[in-house]
Amino acid sequence: IPTNTPAPSPVHAEPTPIPSSTAITNPVDSPTPDATYAPPPEPTGGPTPTATQGPTSVTDPVDNPTLEPTPSLTPTVAAEPTPAPESTPAPPPTAAPTHTPVPTEMPPADMTGNEINDLAHDFTLPSVSGDTHSLQSYREDKSVVLVFYRAFW
Repeated sequence: IPTNTPAPSPVHAEPTPIPSSTAITNPVDSPTPDATYAPPPEPTGGPTPTATQGPTSVTDPVDNPTLEPTPSLTPTVAAEPTPAPESTPAPPPTAAPTHTPVPTEMPPADMTGNEINDLAHDFTLPSVSGDTHSLQSYREDKSVVLVFYRAFW
């Protein structure tokens, strides 16, 4: 199909240069604008150096309280075992459930369907507001399409 619409021309844009006064090489490690970033040295696999700490003295007992041992708790045993409760009478038996047979076959449905291009039988449906609507009232001067969606999707 020929068209009279011309093809759009390609758009070409140049990147905007950033002035050197605003360029940041690494915002965390750069104290000055012309410093370059150097990655931290990699570990060599030798022993890890540890910080040595000299002895400290405690001068304020509020900041560092002295812990004293607490007396151990000894369990106490009851002098006599608790007596077993008296046996209570069992509740009276209730009526035994009765077995109700469940039909295994569904009764045959009324198979009075319509042929293609036949009109549907008139029926009424309730609305949310409590009114009832008849199919015949919608069918008077226009075609009606009813769609029933299943509720599991």
